[in-house]
Amino acid sequence: KEKAQALEGALAAAAAAHAQQLQAAEGGFAAKIQAEQGAAAAKLAKVQAAMDTATAAHQGAMQQAEAAAAARLKQEENARASESKEAAGLATAAAGAAAKALAGLEADFAKHG
Repeated sequence: KEKAQALEGALAAAAAAHAQQLQAAEGGFAAKIQAEQGAAAAKLAKVQAAMDTATAAHQGAMQQAEAAAAARLKQEENARASESKEAAGLATAAAGAAAKALAGLEADFAKHG
């Protein structure tokens, strides 16, 4: 009977030790999983930050391109307006010269008429 009790005690102690080992292993496994999750979250945060930076840079580049295109369009409009004013001035001058010439011809015709 004593041997049976001693054997039961040894088995109970072995079972308790084994349970402790399992708990320790589970704790280590859980800690490892948490560490891996933390590392993955840190990588994800880095990727997200890089994407945010790239998006901001792209938006900035698009705004600069739009501003440059608007400035170029404004320059072209100003150049066209300047050319139109110049052409109108030339047309006015030509019309004035033609009117003078016509008046001169009329005067000559009236004299020699």
